[in-house]
Amino acid sequence: PGCHVEVIAGWIQGEADAGYATRAQYLDTLEDLIAALPARIAGSNVTHGKFVIGSIVPEVWEPGNPSYSAAAAAINAAQADAARRGGGNVVYTPGSFNSADILHYEPASVVRETGT
Repeated sequence: PGCHVEVIAGWIQGEADAGYATRAQYLDTLEDLIAALPARIAGSNVTHGKFVIGSIVPEVWEPGNPSYSAAAAAINAAQADAARRGGGNVVYTPGSFNSADILHYEPASVVRETGT
């Protein structure tokens, strides 16, 4: 009683869902997670929370890239949709290209992009 809990959660995921969930299905599931997570972490004392979404790597969702996937682009679009619909409590940050592989971020860019 009387305490204030602010939850800030980060989400960098989605590649594995490409091809298994539509944009609408992924968005519904992600919004359910965003709504439920603060209370699951901190209980009923949660008064505010922020949810930061780091996009899946752009190599798979930007048209013109050799690794482009329409399914991955749909997941990325759903992540951006969640931020637009999140009422200011959900932030979407597009990722940075990775020269080493097409699945993982360049480590320095993750910290810079997400502001952590």
